[in-house]
Amino acid sequence: MSDQVNHPPHYKANGLEAIDVIEAFGLDQSFALGNAAKYLLRAGRKGDALTDLRKARWYLDRKIAQLDSGAIERPEAPLYYLATPYTKYQGGDLTAAFIAACRLTADLIAAGHNVYSPIVHCHPVAMNSGLDPLDHSLWLAVDEAMMEACDALLVAQMQGWRESYGVDQEIKFFRNARKPVFYLDCATMAIMSTPDIADNTEAAPLALVPAEIEHRGVIT
Repeated sequence: MSDQVNHPPHYKANGLEAIDVIEAFGLDQSFALGNAAKYLLRAGRKGDALTDLRKARWYLDRKIAQLDSGAIERPEAPLYYLATPYTKYQGGDLTAAFIAACRLTADLIAAGHNVYSPIVHCHPVAMNSGLDPLDHSLWLAVDEAMMEACDALLVAQMQGWRESYGVDQEIKFFRNARKPVFYLDCATMAIMSTPDIADNTEAAPLALVPAEIEHRGVIT
C-alpha cells in the first residue's frame, strides 16, 4: 500500500521523489521555480496533465517576468488555508463558529498574512441561499479548489477542532499534497508544526506569526 502522506506515488518515479530533485537543484530557494518543477514532475500522475502543465507555465511566466524587470526575488508570502471547527464548536452553534472564524481571519489579515477561511466564505453563502451548510459532499468539493491553491494549512486549535470532520479532511488533503500543516494555539497564539497536547481552546487576540513560517519556499 502506498504512503499517501510521506511518499505519495504521484511525486515518485524510478526511485526518485520530486522534493529530492527540487532540493538537489536548489529550486526550493525560489517559490516560483520550485512550484513550476513540482507541477511539471507530477503532470499526468495526479489528475489532468494539462492543468498541471498550465500551473507550471504560470509560475514560469511569473519568474520570467520578474527576471525581465530586473527585480530582485524576495520570499513570497504564502496563502494560508485556515481550518476551524464548525458543527463541533460550542455545542454546534454555527453562528458562533462563523464569528470566531471571522475574527481569526481578520486578525491574520491585519497582521499582514494572506489567508482564506472556508467557514468565512461558505457560511454566509449557505445562510443566504438555502444551501445546506452541513452538506459535506457539497462544501468539501468546493473547498478542494481552494486547498489546491493555498500553500499551507493553518489549523486553529479552537474548541472541537479534533472532533471536526471538516478539519480532519483538510489536514489529510494538505498532507497528501505534501504541503505544510501548522497549528495555531488560540490561547497563546503560538504557531507549531505539531498540535499542542494541552489543546488550549480559549480565544485570544492574534499575535504575529513567527518569522520562520512567514515565508516558505517550495511547498513540500
